Amino acid sequence: MAEGPGGRGSGRLDSWKEIAAFFGRDERTVKRWEHRRGLPVRRIPGGGRSPVYAYRNDLEVWLRNSKKPSRSRAIRSVKTSQPTNDLYLNGVYLWQKRTPASLGQAVEIFTQVIAVDPDHAPAHAGLATSYDLMVELDVVTPAHGFPLAKAAAERAILLDPTLSEAQSVLADIEFFWLRQTEQGLKRFELALALDPQSVQALHWHAEALLYAGRFHEALRQIDKAQALDPQSRSILSAKALILFRAGNPAEAERLITQLIANEPDYLPPYWGLIFIHLAREDYAGYLAVSERLFRLKDFAEGLAIVAAGVKGLQTAGPPGMADRMMATAEPHFGQGKVTAYYMAHIHGLRNDWRNAARFLAEALARDEDSVVDYSVDPAFRTVQAVPQFQARIAATALPVIA
Repeated sequence: MAEGPGGRGSGRLDSWKEIAAFFGRDERTVKRWEHRRGLPVRRIPGGGRSPVYAYRNDLEVWLRNSKKPSRSRAIRSVKTSQPTNDLYLNGVYLWQKRTPASLGQAVEIFTQVIAVDPDHAPAHAGLATSYDLMVELDVVTPAHGFPLAKAAAERAILLDPTLSEAQSVLADIEFFWLRQTEQGLKRFELALALDPQSVQALHWHAEALLYAGRFHEALRQIDKAQALDPQSRSILSAKALILFRAGNPAEAERLITQLIANEPDYLPPYWGLIFIHLAREDYAGYLAVSERLFRLKDFAEGLAIVAAGVKGLQTAGPPGMADRMMATAEPHFGQGKVTAYYMAHIHGLRNDWRNAARFLAEALARDEDSVVDYSVDPAFRTVQAVPQFQARIAATALPVIA
């Protein structure tokens, strides 16, 4: 993909503003780093409008070198007691379990650590990660959870800009919430430059690449994450979805089926199986897996929509299924019980490109986290080929997929 002079191709950043954006900081901070910490910034002879520039590789090397223990960090480590560090590690254990209850406990623990040691950068990063995952698991809304995650990540970076975990959270927020696609992807690259073995950065970068439509790159990153943490169910679930979009639905289904058999209450794999059934036009399977998922979620309105779809499929085939689903979904949407994205999904099944585009735009306006699924959801396969639909999507923050 071609980029401007400060883009990935040249590796050059041509102003204080671009250098500050690379770190996710303000211009005053990076100017201070140049003066006090030797940030490798270069100056253009004769000055001009943009008198400074820097190269990404130089900045990444500077960050890696900054990770070496310094006297100030050694002093802070001594001041942090062993019980406090043990408490922090317990918080890490809890967020890695990735359940609503464990994430709530992790938030409480990291908050306790920060109360004892306000400069404990890893605790701020852990807090940011916990809030980010609470959004992913629908424990809190994006409008509530992402600002909390962003504030905690920025505080961690202020204390220690070399923390890969904090950079990963901020990258995730930029990509999935702020819809700053290229900025988020570049920050993931920064997080991996800081720690190439970071499972979190590899995993989350892979998911961002998936939703950016770069499926084969995503597969390379998720394979690295899996090699480092082969027992992670969230990594396996993400890999299944990536395999599906990269053209290997059989292997994706094998992974998902294994995951569901081992952990039937874990929800993410069900969406992957729903997409696989839709892609092969197995509408009975699509409805059956949807019903199972909605029962686990205790989503009564969704169950009513699926039941209507079953009747429609039996009497009038796939068009009847989609029409019955829409007729049942509309009043629930009016009551705020069904998301705009799910309405767009059903309109996609109905091959109604106008309403599919309208409800996708509505989902974006409502800040619905599920709207990211648009780029992998086969319900939109037909409407994505319509030029008018593509034109409307191009006006949004969603990728245009033909």
